[in-house]
Amino acid sequence: MILRRCKLKHSKRIPNGCSLAVVETLFKVIDKHGRNYCTPSQKRILELLRTYHGIVIARSTLNLWLNLLEKEHWVKRYRRHYKNSCGKPVWLSTAYYLQQKAINYLNSLVNWAKKALRLSRVRFYGQYKSNTNKIMSQFSFFTPSSTTLNPFKEVGSLH
Repeated sequence: MILRRCKLKHSKRIPNGCSLAVVETLFKVIDKHGRNYCTPSQKRILELLRTYHGIVIARSTLNLWLNLLEKEHWVKRYRRHYKNSCGKPVWLSTAYYLQQKAINYLNSLVNWAKKALRLSRVRFYGQYKSNTNKIMSQFSFFTPSSTTLNPFKEVGSLH
């Protein structure tokens, strides 16, 4: 895996590519839990950026990017807290909501990918409404009659 360090670009309207990786990461966490918000800690966001995007940044840089995304209306943050029995505030992880700009950006990525697949004439799984066996039978290495790349076929008998 190639790790990259990202520098913060001071753009007035559009966040840089690395901070858009934060939007994609938040979307995946939201999608995983099936809600319209997510509550990962900053440490967890940094782990996800390193693991899935290969981006290594400091926590302060993450805060700069989140501030930029919030200022440009890509993300809405709610700091969650409550008072315990002693009256002291207890801070929880921040809740993140994706705004319309972020949703439009993610939709444009999906549309771009569909167009790229359509241009290269690659079929993607969502096009099929039949069962999986019909889909897999189109590829030679899944059919039992194929002799070349079938991983499930016995090569020969040892007897």
